[in-house]
Amino acid sequence: MKSLEKVFVCNADKCGDNKFIQLKIEDGIALYERQNMDGRTLGYEVFVVKTILAGAALPGGNFVKETYESYPGSGSFGKTAFFCVHLDRAETVFKQLVKKLKENTQAKLEDSIANPGKAKKRGRIAKKLNVVLPSVKFTMGALIESTGLTQPTLYVYIQKLIKTGKVMEVGRIKSESGRGKPAVVYSVI
Repeated sequence: MKSLEKVFVCNADKCGDNKFIQLKIEDGIALYERQNMDGRTLGYEVFVVKTILAGAALPGGNFVKETYESYPGSGSFGKTAFFCVHLDRAETVFKQLVKKLKENTQAKLEDSIANPGKAKKRGRIAKKLNVVLPSVKFTMGALIESTGLTQPTLYVYIQKLIKTGKVMEVGRIKSESGRGKPAVVYSVI
């Protein structure tokens, strides 16, 4: 694996060459000093080191030949990379990122021990609905009014109850004006 360079020169933000000097790297977090070509310090960059694996796709249909550690691009700053004007602030950010990365790693390890072989599901966690259905006949409009939930949420809930045999459709009522679709009337079984 190709590691980050200790010292390199780069025109990172298209405003002239700068010299980048690695001050320290620990647990996947790096701290670099950024200097002008005349040796004046511009500031410090602290970031999470990203590893690009061999075989990853590149633009133009090519693939990465060797795994390497990557310096962050401009889009990473403010998320996983930070620019600090003063060294003491950069040291503080460095310590915070190391601590956060260790906590995340520990949490993932504990989760994998508690749930071996289980892939963590992504997305929203489904809420359990606690809806009290009226003992008499009811319509969707009346249920929305009494529970305060939205129609799409209640519709899915009622359809599940119909499939399990707890609720059934007993009829339809036309509105007083006679316009629009008739309201479905449900009853608890």
